[in-house]
Amino acid sequence: ADYNLSPTIWKATEVKYVIMEHIFCTLFSLDIWLRFFSFKNKRYCIKDVWFLVDAALVTLMVGETWVLQPVAIAINGDTNGQVGQFSVFRVLRLLRLARLARFVRLLHFFPGLFTLLKGIMRGLVAVFNTSILLVVLLYITAIVFKIQAEEHPDLQDKFGTVGDSMWYLLLHATFLDAISDAVSLLRPESPMMTAMFMAYACVSSLTLLNMLIGILCAVVA
Repeated sequence: ADYNLSPTIWKATEVKYVIMEHIFCTLFSLDIWLRFFSFKNKRYCIKDVWFLVDAALVTLMVGETWVLQPVAIAINGDTNGQVGQFSVFRVLRLLRLARLARFVRLLHFFPGLFTLLKGIMRGLVAVFNTSILLVVLLYITAIVFKIQAEEHPDLQDKFGTVGDSMWYLLLHATFLDAISDAVSLLRPESPMMTAMFMAYACVSSLTLLNMLIGILCAVVA
C-alpha cells in the first residue's frame, strides 16, 4: 500500500508487485484445495469454521485479482486502472481488506491477547450504558450552556449552538483537553458558567469515566 501506488495490481508500474500478487493467489488457492481434499468426508469441511473463513477470504482475493479487475478493464478499456462508472466494482475492490481477517488466527498463539479481547467483549455492555448516560448528561448540560451563552457575545463561538456546546464540553470537560484554557475563557465572562463547567467535569470525567474503569477492571478480573 505504501510502495505500490497503482489503483489496481494489473496496472502496477513494477512487475514484482504483479508477480507476488499472483504467487500469493496461487499459494492460498492451493492451500485451500489441499485442506479440502484432506477431509475424508468432504461434507465435514462445513463444520470447520477456520476452513470456511479462509475459503471465503481466498475466494475474495482470487475473485478480485483474477476475475473482477480483468472484467472491469475489459469492459472499460484502458482507463489507467480506474473502474469508471461501475460503482459496484469500486465497492467490491474494498473487499481486499478482508484478507486482514487472517491475522485473527494469530490469537491462538497469544493467549493473553485472546483474554483481553474476551474482557473487552464482556465489558461492552458497561461501556454502552455509561456512554448513554454520558450523552444524556452532555446534551442537557449543552442546552444550559447554550442558553447562558446568549448573554455573552464572546462565548458564541464556543456555545452558539447545542452541537457546538456538546463538542466543546466533550473535549474540554469530559476528556479534559486543555481544561485550564476553557476555565480561563469562562471565568471572566460568567462565574456561574464556570461553576457549572467544573461541576460537569467532575461528574462526567472524574466520576463516570473512573467508575467505568472500575467496572471494566471487575469484569476482566
